[in-house]
Amino acid sequence: RLRGSAAAASTLRLAIQIVGYLLVLIIVLGLLAVRVESVLLSGAIGSVVIGLAAQQSLGNAFAGIVLLVSRPFVVGDYITLRAGALGGQYDGEVTSITLMFTMMNTADGPMSFPNSAVLAAGTGRRQRPGSDTLIH
Repeated sequence: RLRGSAAAASTLRLAIQIVGYLLVLIIVLGLLAVRVESVLLSGAIGSVVIGLAAQQSLGNAFAGIVLLVSRPFVVGDYITLRAGALGGQYDGEVTSITLMFTMMNTADGPMSFPNSAVLAAGTGRRQRPGSDTLIH
């Protein structure tokens, strides 16, 4: 039985690649007698600046990781998203969960929702319209 999705696997692969590249970079800088401390300090300052500039994108990425790990719903589920930040309530089938967006087929057509808004929304699985089973 599969325990993860392709999106979760690609996220994990990206994280492992980044850690590997950073380790190689630190080792090469050490071999070239470059002061690693000053490079790390510059990287830390740069990371703070980039983090502040990309706060919304980073929030979506972290929310995407939480959605992929906790799995409140999976691709193929028919769900309801209810949040003021999304402009009300949306019902539809989840077609994709990526690092930044959750895509759904709704009555209004395909829609993409930012993961930070999906994580903050009230969410619940529902029966598809027209199915034989009634919800009590």
